Amino acid sequence: MCSGLPAGAVRAASVLALVLAVAVTVSACAAPTGFDAVSTPDTGSTGGAVGRFAPYVDVTAPRPRLADLARATGDTTFVLAFVLAGDNSCDPRWDGQTPVGDAGLVSEVSALRAQGGDVVVATGGADGPYLETACTSADALARAYEKALDAVGSHHLDVDIEHSVPVDTMNRALLTVQRDRQVDITYTLPVANQTTGLSPDALNVLHSAAALGVTATVNAMVMNFPYSGSWSDAMIAAAEATAGQIRSVWPDKTPDQVYRALGLTAMIGRNDVGMTTTTADARALLGYARSHSIGYLGFWAIARDNGTCPQEKVAANDCSGVTQSPYEFNGIFRGASS
Repeated sequence: MCSGLPAGAVRAASVLALVLAVAVTVSACAAPTGFDAVSTPDTGSTGGAVGRFAPYVDVTAPRPRLADLARATGDTTFVLAFVLAGDNSCDPRWDGQTPVGDAGLVSEVSALRAQGGDVVVATGGADGPYLETACTSADALARAYEKALDAVGSHHLDVDIEHSVPVDTMNRALLTVQRDRQVDITYTLPVANQTTGLSPDALNVLHSAAALGVTATVNAMVMNFPYSGSWSDAMIAAAEATAGQIRSVWPDKTPDQVYRALGLTAMIGRNDVGMTTTTADARALLGYARSHSIGYLGFWAIARDNGTCPQEKVAANDCSGVTQSPYEFNGIFRGASS
């Protein structure tokens, strides 16, 4: 994503954080309290229900306060991006600069929770420096993750990996956090192309997770990859390819469980490398998500969800670059429009 999702993502004032993810666990659990259901409640049958929805928020970029966003959009959960390594050390900071316990952000999260909302903590992203490389042991990385989660009282960690990391060390840390804190884990990972799905490095993350016993949602970033045909068809093909990869890594999963372990995060409007996700594309992706009852749907990023720069030819961090009404993509992905 931008400032944190697919490689090459845009960065403006500080970090352009693309969208998703929040998640269902790879074992197809019920959605934790706080996540928005996109359509009807999950009945356990395929078709018609997306498990969870939450857009990304670049917390260090200009934006409305979280409680104001919740009132404006109807959302209850936001993915806060991105926690990086402060001073290239094992010190979790927002965008590598702002303390994770920043009083202003903590106050925002408290106000959101007073309205019944919640937050997910996202690490990594398109740039760096990553905690996953700065922390030299699994124990140190686990403590850094826990410090970031504790700062805002979150029980959901979204690990956005777009660069090389010591995969087993990272997954051992995640297993420690999951066991100690009952934390939900989401892997937000780049798509290589519409045919094969996730990149080889991303697939290695999943094989390591399966071997070590980490339970996680697999959130595919359906953005910024080479494609042919229509962009909506390409995103859907990449999603289906990713479902096939989940099936290969966890062969004991039923078809329903595979799709409940799948998350999708799109980059609304102008993407970083030329393609554009229109509102029609968003509706097509939502249709796929509903028809397979996938576990999670999100987008990068809430501050871009407006039509203030419809002639912009490159991705910006404060507008989508397409003609739209305020929070129109958000409404689509929530299932509020057809």
